[in-house]
Amino acid sequence: MGVFKDLIERGLNSPWSSPKWLACIAIEESARKTSGENPLAAIFRPTVSKLVESSSASDGVLLELVPFLRMIRRKTQALANAFVEHGGLSSSKIPVVPILVQGEPDAGPQAFSFSFASSFVEKEYLKLSSQITGTWKYKSTKLLRETCDSVMDSMNDFQKFKEVHERRVISAAASAVLWLGELGNKLNPIIQGIMNSLKVCFLRFYVY
Repeated sequence: MGVFKDLIERGLNSPWSSPKWLACIAIEESARKTSGENPLAAIFRPTVSKLVESSSASDGVLLELVPFLRMIRRKTQALANAFVEHGGLSSSKIPVVPILVQGEPDAGPQAFSFSFASSFVEKEYLKLSSQITGTWKYKSTKLLRETCDSVMDSMNDFQKFKEVHERRVISAAASAVLWLGELGNKLNPIIQGIMNSLKVCFLRFYVY
């Protein structure tokens, strides 16, 4: 039991989605085969319940998604550079794009994030575009729009992959909680998580 407990706890607390998912499946299968009082319930239910109640709007980044976030960062940097090279703006007017992205080693609270990219394309893009004048504006408008669209395309891809990974974990955790018993008062997240398992299948097919 000790080795099993350690493996499951490491999986549930992993920064990767796959170990979380597999840990929830292992808990569910063990609970299915346990009759009477379930010794796993007291050990794992609090952590598994938190996974069910977690939101896709959380700030944390699963490590599977770091490469996609790096791609968004590169394209955001390219957009920032385009305002200088093709829009004629001073580099001092351009927000500094953080080098490290969330989820990378040594990445702090100021690391590049999805919200930084969202703010850049939704607010900074319009603000900077309005400062371009004369022939610079005529020459750069199309290029800047295409570069911004490229950033937004990568952001949409990131959101799709994020939803697949997170819903997969949440649906597995909800099923595990169901089999552990003693559901408590918060049934909506559990029911929603189980219903999401159907959406996971669709999203996985759509994304891959």
